[in-house]
Amino acid sequence: MQTGSPKIIGSIDLTFRDDLSFLASRLPRFCLTTYGTGLAILFGIWVAISPATYWPYMREYPLWGVERFFSDMWLSAAIAVVGIPLLILAIHALQWRRFPAQNKAITYTVDTTGVLTTDAAGAGLNMPWSMVRRARRTRSLFLMQLTTGAWRYLPMRAFATADHDRLWDLIQAGSKAGTAAAASA
Repeated sequence: MQTGSPKIIGSIDLTFRDDLSFLASRLPRFCLTTYGTGLAILFGIWVAISPATYWPYMREYPLWGVERFFSDMWLSAAIAVVGIPLLILAIHALQWRRFPAQNKAITYTVDTTGVLTTDAAGAGLNMPWSMVRRARRTRSLFLMQLTTGAWRYLPMRAFATADHDRLWDLIQAGSKAGTAAAASA
């Protein structure tokens, strides 16, 4: 971190609710991608194993084939719509429980060079703005997508309410600089 720059420092003991807020911001897109991919794969398998008597109808009336597919697979699709988010939530809850408490006590230091995240166990992560592709603000989180495609978040409650706008300005300026750096590379 650069000395002399205006720093914003926030500390928090992360809770499962913070993590759920982050998960909720990413879950709809993930589920839609999973459903779309899964349906395409299932449709391909269904076409490959469908009886030879279906083929003339599917060639002449392609929508008949799609309608027939959904009439055969509606139960699987319904189970997936409910099951995939529940499975993701269960796995996420188990992973959160295994995460040590000292790694949940976080201090964030944000300045013009990036974000430094440290925990009570002594681990640290320095994320320069050049790594941030884009940023988004929700009611409870600042979300940042990195150039690697991964997402990082800063819970708003870790910072003083008076610092939220200044922090968002730093994140936006940093993400613009990161986007420009990625474009020139």
